[in-house]
Amino acid sequence: MHPSLIWFLTDTHMDIERINAIGSSLSDLGERTEALRGYL
Repeated sequence: MHPSLIWFLTDTHMDIERINAIGSSLSDLGERTEALRGYL
């Protein structure tokens, strides 16, 4: 496999992991926001 292709696949995999982490954080923040609204 060509080295640039390996770099691309590795970089793409890292981007997917980052996007998933951001999505999880946003989901968690949404849940916390709803919980806090119950207290206010």
